[in-house]
Amino acid sequence: MTEQTADLGQVPAPQDLPLVDGFDLGAWLANSRPPTKHVRVIGAGHLLGEYEELDARLADLRVPGSRSTRPGMFVAQTDPEEPRIVARMTQVRAEIDASTIDMRFQALPYEVQQELDASVRGEDGKLDPVERQVRWIAAACVSHPMTVSQARQMRIAVGDGQFDACWAAVWAVSQQQVSVPFSLAHSTAAAQEAQTS
Repeated sequence: MTEQTADLGQVPAPQDLPLVDGFDLGAWLANSRPPTKHVRVIGAGHLLGEYEELDARLADLRVPGSRSTRPGMFVAQTDPEEPRIVARMTQVRAEIDASTIDMRFQALPYEVQQELDASVRGEDGKLDPVERQVRWIAAACVSHPMTVSQARQMRIAVGDGQFDACWAAVWAVSQQQVSVPFSLAHSTAAAQEAQTS
């Protein structure tokens, strides 16, 4: 490969870039997009505690020696309360699953980051940390485009813990190096599918 020296005085347009070893950098740039990161957000967070409570009650009923079991048996006869707990847990879990969405956040260019930070900087020069997160998240969300007002509402609705997870994703995908992803689940499923085909 012949090393080429760029003309720093004039940046060529993508269509004018020369091919290097047959690689069309212009076409590659035209098809490239910033990286994204995924976060799963639960809307019905208020049901999580109820599910945990029901799970604990169910576990207590199924402990050997409790009134729902015979000695030496994990489960022999069912306590009358158990079916009701199981039915409610099934309902709660369905509601939690229905409220859960998968959000994707795209890396923000440096210029956009600076513009957003300037918009939340006070007269004393300090950044408002919460408003900074709100505006970055609103700007970066590509799966569910939202306004700044909606991002503020989301923080209150889903809680700071889940909102912080979204912020962490935006910060990471905008600031950190990315690598080719690997999924053990995908690799296993693909290998099994190849064997059966």
